[in-house]
Amino acid sequence: MNSKKYNKKGGFKSKNKELDIQFISVTIDSENCGWEPYENILNAFQAVKFKSLFPIFNFSLKNNSDQTVLLTNILITNKHLPVGLSGPDIQLPCILRSIITYKIKLPANKKTINTALTDEIIIPKGEFFKFQVELYSESMNDFKPPNKYALDFKFGFNNDFYIDIPKILLNSEKDYDKLQHFGLS
Repeated sequence: MNSKKYNKKGGFKSKNKELDIQFISVTIDSENCGWEPYENILNAFQAVKFKSLFPIFNFSLKNNSDQTVLLTNILITNKHLPVGLSGPDIQLPCILRSIITYKIKLPANKKTINTALTDEIIIPKGEFFKFQVELYSESMNDFKPPNKYALDFKFGFNNDFYIDIPKILLNSEKDYDKLQHFGLS
């Protein structure tokens, strides 16, 4: 994978000089899942509604290169953040899910999966494009609080290069490796 650098336009550029894909934004599809953004924290979302706990992300990018490219695959790396809480189990509602563009299984902790897309997107030069990714697992319990995740997405183009997407946080306002311990007096 080629490494990328954040550019001043708010996107990530590939080292491949001919290809320039700009990340515009990531939002959550709150209409079709139970997630909402945290206030004043970029790319961080929390499960707050009794809808599907499988998050559905809306990604917007722009092809600034002088050629048409194909979105060919999506890499996701997951880091399950530590939780120091215990308490009663939160009951899950009955869920009716809508059909979305890409359904991708949540990787195991500190694992990366590479999903080759069977329905690739053709992106003409100079055009914006938008798609959704719904993460799922065997159990919706994996997504309910207090579970917390830091997700790294990479989008592959032309089976050749990748762009990094800013880290996405689920049920957490920050990325961390260890819990803070506080003494009680």
